[in-house]
Amino acid sequence: GTDPDLVRELLMRAAAQHPLVLKDPVPHALFNDFGDSTLTFVLRVYMANRETYLELRHTLLTTIAHDFHQAGVEFAFPQRDIHIRSDERAIK
Repeated sequence: GTDPDLVRELLMRAAAQHPLVLKDPVPHALFNDFGDSTLTFVLRVYMANRETYLELRHTLLTTIAHDFHQAGVEFAFPQRDIHIRSDERAIK
């Protein structure tokens, strides 16, 4: 039930406000695919040098998680069903 336009807007805003993300080339946020009960997006940003990659990734992901939470956008997690079967012969 997530609005893809809202997700794209939040991703683009997070990229635009990050001080390590270059303005040129411009960042891109794209609705990439449908997954198992998910919508998959790709965010592409550019940085001045590779030494800032880990810091940029950490702070950008943290910002995105916070912004999604504030906007009520939920992260999909795989659903797992566990079936427990007991073997009557093994119980003695």
